[in-house]
Amino acid sequence: IETGTIHEVYDAARVDGSMGWFRRATALWHGTFDIGYGLVRSTTDTSSFATGLLLDRRKAPSRVTFTASYRYATQKQDDDDPLTDDGERTTENEAKGMLRGEYDIIPRLYWYGSQDAEYDEIESLSYRLVPKTGLGYRFWDTETFLFQLDMGGAYVYENFFGSDDAGYFSIAFGKLLEWDMPWLESSVRWKTD
Repeated sequence: IETGTIHEVYDAARVDGSMGWFRRATALWHGTFDIGYGLVRSTTDTSSFATGLLLDRRKAPSRVTFTASYRYATQKQDDDDPLTDDGERTTENEAKGMLRGEYDIIPRLYWYGSQDAEYDEIESLSYRLVPKTGLGYRFWDTETFLFQLDMGGAYVYENFFGSDDAGYFSIAFGKLLEWDMPWLESSVRWKTD
């Protein structure tokens, strides 16, 4: 900055208040938090709960993404048939999380590394951990649209209730599509791994 262009100098801590440090530390982070509840009353009563969190930090040449989600659902058969078990049963109890980092090698080519974790009571999955790394390419990257594909290697380490740990190598494929729609300040994010 040329000193001749400076018109005013101020103490950021005094102007921003006691939480100014938090605003400055999180200035590059964006996020969403979703929560939902569903209830159906019929011959089969169903209730469900879902929540999700997405945190995203982008500053060239790197990007960091953190996601976490939890889903829980129950069903209860509501009939008078004595042969039918009319007790409530859990149909979904699942927690997932992911931490991913990307770093640009050249303008459209990037390296990525990520760690996925999952728990699923219905599938008797105690845990599944999947570290991945590889290369990706951004085919379209504009202010409002992003489409990228990546590929690499992964290692799957998992344990089902009552069994031994198991691990194996795998190939990882991924896709990300983001579109900031021009109406209602809404956006679509579709990620597949």
